[in-house]
Amino acid sequence: MASYFESVPIQLSVEEELEIERKCREPFAIQDTQELKKACSFLIKKTLIQDKVICKAMEYMTELEVRAVLIPVKQPRPRRGFLDRFFG
Repeated sequence: MASYFESVPIQLSVEEELEIERKCREPFAIQDTQELKKACSFLIKKTLIQDKVICKAMEYMTELEVRAVLIPVKQPRPRRGFLDRFFG
C-alpha cells in the first residue's frame, strides 16, 4: 500500500536528494543485527504514526473546507436609494 507521501509529487533539490540517499545508506553500516532490528522497528512505527497524523490533518482540513462552503455567507441588503422608495 502506498503511503501518503508517495502519492504527493514533490521536487527535491540535488542537495536534498543526496542527503536522503546518505541517510538511507546508514543502516548498511550497522553490524549488530539486534540494533538493526530495533532501528527498523522504530522507523516503521514512526512512519505509520506520521501517516496517521497526516491523514487526520487532511480530514480536518477537508472538514473545515466543507464547513466554509456549507455555511451561508450573510450578504448585506442593498441600500435603497431615495427614488427607489417611490418608484421601486
